[in-house]
Amino acid sequence: MKIDKLCAEAQNMILDFPNINLVSQTQRNFKAVESMRQNLDSFNNRLSKVEALLREDDKDPENMPNLLAVHYELTQLRNIRDDAIEQIGRADDSSLQSTLEDYFGRLDETIEWFDEHVGTIALNLINVLINGNNGLVVRLAVVIEAEEKSDKRVLALQEALKDHKEMAARFQSITDGAKQVRGYKEKFMQAIQIHADEQILEAKQAFLEDPSKLEKNLKWFFNDLNAVKQGMVPLMPKKWKILRTYGKLYHKVMHDFLIGMIDDPETSSAHMLSILNWPEKYYAKMKKLGFKEEVLVPQVLDGREPELVREFRQLIIRFLDQWIGRIDATEKKDFKSGTSKVQILMLMNMDISGPKTSSIFGECCENKLTRPATPNEWT
Repeated sequence: MKIDKLCAEAQNMILDFPNINLVSQTQRNFKAVESMRQNLDSFNNRLSKVEALLREDDKDPENMPNLLAVHYELTQLRNIRDDAIEQIGRADDSSLQSTLEDYFGRLDETIEWFDEHVGTIALNLINVLINGNNGLVVRLAVVIEAEEKSDKRVLALQEALKDHKEMAARFQSITDGAKQVRGYKEKFMQAIQIHADEQILEAKQAFLEDPSKLEKNLKWFFNDLNAVKQGMVPLMPKKWKILRTYGKLYHKVMHDFLIGMIDDPETSSAHMLSILNWPEKYYAKMKKLGFKEEVLVPQVLDGREPELVREFRQLIIRFLDQWIGRIDATEKKDFKSGTSKVQILMLMNMDISGPKTSSIFGECCENKLTRPATPNEWT
């Protein structure tokens, strides 16, 4: 590379450069070793302070005032651990690496403790926002944003050093800090998804019990998005486009819920009718929140409305045919039984002394009708 050539030429211009470079490298190594020794000596005390802060936050879960302090100190301790493991890895001594991993084992437990706090906030973020705890929302956003920047830096370094491993040794300072992607931004997105999935599951159960209350059961859906629009947008980094993020995730949840109901063979006609009437209302509500129909992809019913209407119409026709058939069969049965009853009524009201009446009475006797039936017997 041109930079390497210029560097080599500059070195040749300096008298005794190899000796100067060796002394400089020795001094840097000495400072690095001294810094590592100090960090290892103070590691457990610093970790104990972090654990004390986490215990304080456990007692105040609605505010967690120590969230940023804990995150900052844990980041430093993580970097110490990663640097030490990396340096031991260069020594190619597995016993030393095993000793260090045991030494840092307590840190992993503390990190899990901190992650539980972050996850709790993320899962209940809408409620935190509605309750007016903007400070906690901002603290969470600061943590997630810092971790997002760290992950991008790690990925960029990994990509840059993939084909130029010699740069890692030559420019050690740029590889300080996090060595692995921690994925807090992805975990934050997963928490949003989990919250929406839990809410839609409750709505589904209520919808199955009463198909006429679909809109009421999904009221939380639009309340959440409105809370994000009104309260969360000013508190989050603009680059996140948090309203669009929530809208995209929530729309997918709505789509999957409705399509799942449509494809379920157990879905009743009443539920299907409610679903068919829902998209128009859904898109109207989303438009009020700032989401145009064309940006909500895929379509909430996958564009299957004409097919579903046709199937529903055929279902109605089939039910009507069955209903009319039952009515026809019932009327025939009633007509047959009704004819004999009319004959008996006529017989009871006639004068049996007349010749005509006698003839009819004799005919009834031949049919083994020995006495007029009482009104109770007709029914």
